Amino acid sequence: MDAKSHYVHQAHHGRTYQEAHKSRQEAVTKPLREYHNDVKNRLIHRFSREVEDHLDLACGRGGDAWKWVGARIHHVLGVDIAPSLLDDARERIDIIRQKKPDHDLTAEFMESDALGKHDIEWGQTFDTVSCMFAAHYLFESKESANQFFENAAAALKEGGYFYGTTICAKRVLALLGKEKEYRNSVLLIKALWDQPSKFGSGYTFALANTVTNHSDEADDVEGGATEYLTFFSVFTKLAERHGLYPVRDLNWSFGRNKRSRRDTLFEREPADHQEAFRYFQPQFCAHPNSQEQGDAAEADNGLLSDLEKASRLYAAFVFQKDTSRMKRSASDDGQPVAQRAKLNA
Repeated sequence: MDAKSHYVHQAHHGRTYQEAHKSRQEAVTKPLREYHNDVKNRLIHRFSREVEDHLDLACGRGGDAWKWVGARIHHVLGVDIAPSLLDDARERIDIIRQKKPDHDLTAEFMESDALGKHDIEWGQTFDTVSCMFAAHYLFESKESANQFFENAAAALKEGGYFYGTTICAKRVLALLGKEKEYRNSVLLIKALWDQPSKFGSGYTFALANTVTNHSDEADDVEGGATEYLTFFSVFTKLAERHGLYPVRDLNWSFGRNKRSRRDTLFEREPADHQEAFRYFQPQFCAHPNSQEQGDAAEADNGLLSDLEKASRLYAAFVFQKDTSRMKRSASDDGQPVAQRAKLNA
């Protein structure tokens, strides 16, 4: 199922976002979702704290709204393909206004499926642009991936940061091995290609109790949306063609969040030798007060191992807009120009 059909289905599935939130609080994937939210929270606070204008691509139900408030962002434009999800996002903002009337955040939401199809007239530029857990949908073709970067770069101010999270093609391929399908207790991946290639290599991806899953039941895993293999070297080359460059010497430790016990979110070395990316480094563990033993403890450890396998498919990325470097590179017969853009923690 293509991404738009899948997420429109999700939006009309009969559960409000409050009901979905309650269900997820009770689901077996809760440790994974808490960790992924921690990743997003620290990325937002690191790069968008106190910015004037932020653009969130594929914002869904506005699940990061409280993170925007915490980061003291002044204004956010959220874009998504499913109008009903955006209705939930608007409701979320209304609830925030009721609970925290003194906050400064303003937000608006725009329905669009043009991100990978044609130029979007943003009407302004933004200090930062994010795309969380969605860039892999845009690698259906070289044209759609190029258009995605064109729209992201056009929306971003010079020197601004484009950041987010996506899934690694090489880790998907490693998990599949020689098989066409991989399944564990929380994850299902089905390859739809004959031979994997840089663009258009689709696969069905479903992670229990997340928006990727098509099942009605919280902890069941059933066919989900079609995603596309995303090779980080290809991602980087396309980004650079649009003036978006890896941020060199970035301290990826990010420090400990006061709401989290995690010291380290990411692996230290660049993911797949690409400077802009760092793999997720989840460290799930059983509850310290758990009295489970024997079969129960073994089952718990098996679940946590399955969650880690799913989470380690992902990486975070950070790019910075530098059109002057792009012009220098173009005039220098394509030879890379060294850049050191330090960002201290």
